Order: sequence, then structure tokens, then C-alpha cells
Amino acid sequence: MTQVPQIRPSQEAKDALDRAIGHAMGRWQYVETALFSLSHCLMDAPYKTSSLVFFHITSAESKISLTDKLVQSAISERVYRTDWKAIRREFTELLKFRNSLAHFEVNWIDVNFIKGKSRFPIALTAHHLDTVRMGKADNGLFVETIEKGGEELLTFSKQILSFTVKVVPDLEQRVKELPQGLQQALETIGKTETPQEPLPLPKSSPT
Repeated sequence: MTQVPQIRPSQEAKDALDRAIGHAMGRWQYVETALFSLSHCLMDAPYKTSSLVFFHITSAESKISLTDKLVQSAISERVYRTDWKAIRREFTELLKFRNSLAHFEVNWIDVNFIKGKSRFPIALTAHHLDTVRMGKADNGLFVETIEKGGEELLTFSKQILSFTVKVVPDLEQRVKELPQGLQQALETIGKTETPQEPLPLPKSSPT
């Protein structure tokens, strides 16, 4: 006899998932800020111009492609292979996570199945109409997985900024037009490999 799944929806679980999704999606802006910072420094263009170019691009894949080309043209082949390509690979993995937050659907999970995996019987899973993703082992994101992914986005943004500080020789000159908060973040990165506080995002518009 087929065992009937024990589905126990609760408002607590739904609220926990909603908070985790919102928190993780909000962390993506740090990644875009870091990518823009690197691209701006390598474009050798005024802030208004680099901002127009970078944010005219709508897809994350195209933004990393632009940044990749700028990096490849500006640094040595050795640093490109050893440092940047690892960052590029991690970006691809984190982008899959970000896209899952946007395109997966909410499902209640058998309470017996989630034992030892999550505190909440709810998850984001591949859309039931997606015949490619449905049935794959990695098609579910529990609350804890999403929370961890959000923290990884912040850590990754710091990694990009650290790379920026490392490879841009005239950094102080390149960033002087950027918002003060972003300049301070780059200065902090330059002093310590792992800043403990979240990085401030630009709050002022180009002048």
C-alpha cells in the first residue's frame, strides 16, 4: 500500500520561508554592487558612463560577461586563470541559486521526509510544469538552505571587492567619483581580508 504523505501546513513554516527568500534576494544587490565596482574600475570611464553601461544590461549573465571581458583585458593571464576564473565559476553557481528563488514554487513537504533536513515542512521546488527540472535530486531549497545561500551571496560580494582591490593599481583614483559608502567599503576591504560588518550600498545618485 502506498503511504500517504503527512502534510502539515503551518503559518510558522510559511513565514519562515518568506523571510528566508526575502533576505536572500536582498543580498543579491551586494553582488551587483561588487561587480559594478570592479567593472567601473576597469572601464576607465566616468561614473555616469560606467553606470549607464553596466546597468543598461539587464541580465546577470550579461553583466558577468562584460566584467569578465574587462578583467581579461586588464590583468595578466596567470591572475585571470588562478583568481578570476574561480570567482566566475562561483558566480555561476550562486546565480543558479538566485534564479531558483525567482522561479521555483512553494510546496509543503512530508514531515517524515524533512526529518534531519529542515525544521520546517516547506520548500521551494522546481515548478511542477518544468519537465526538465522536475525529478532532479537538487530541485528543492529548504529554509535553512536559503538562509545559508543568502549569507554566501554577501561573502561572495566581499570576495569580488577583495579582487578589485588586488588587481586595480590606481584604485584611489578610479573610485573617487563613486558614492562615499562604496569608497569606504573598498578601503575597508583593502585593510582586512574579511570585514565583519555588512558592506554599505551606494545611497547617493551620480552628480
